Amino acid sequence: LDAARARATDILETMADAYFALDADFRLVAVNAAMERNVGLARDALLGRSMWEAFPGTVGNAFEEAYRRVAAGGPPAHFTHDYS
Repeated sequence: LDAARARATDILETMADAYFALDADFRLVAVNAAMERNVGLARDALLGRSMWEAFPGTVGNAFEEAYRRVAAGGPPAHFTHDYS
């Protein structure tokens, strides 16, 4: 299990695309290096904060609505964002 976790971490860290994971309270529990670069915030500034604290511009828009709908058991949502 540890070897599989280490391999998954290595893959996520070397991806060019930003990756993040949220817990049930919408707190950031994992981010990769691309996420740090793309949003201009260090991992320590992101981990443990809620999505809405870390990115207040998402509050009240379709992004927040979709996340809350999915968390409540609704259909999956997909997002594409260009950080350039």
